[in-house]
Amino acid sequence: MSVRVLWTNAVPAHPRATAGPALTVLRRSVAARARRGIRVRLLSEHFRVISIQVDPSYERATAVVSDPQRVRPYGRDGRPLGRAVALNERARLELRRLGSGMRFVVWKVTPIK
Repeated sequence: MSVRVLWTNAVPAHPRATAGPALTVLRRSVAARARRGIRVRLLSEHFRVISIQVDPSYERATAVVSDPQRVRPYGRDGRPLGRAVALNERARLELRRLGSGMRFVVWKVTPIK
């Protein structure tokens, strides 16, 4: 979903894997990019889960992830804006189980420097 959101600047009404504060932040960043007329194309990524810890209640979990990637910004007209950029994002994801299902959703994302 995140790759589609970067390119279209549109967040689905009810995303399956994101909720809570993480969804609020995602919607804000999409709105800011849309106002500036910027779309982002993901050229490559190597998403990796470094560690995961599950709460004894099995209702929450925390994952540390690394996501080295190359992205390129584009304007409203579809033309590239500058060069591709290499990023190495690391983050701590707070996961929560919603309802009685077996599925976790990303609840909060905290960048790691």
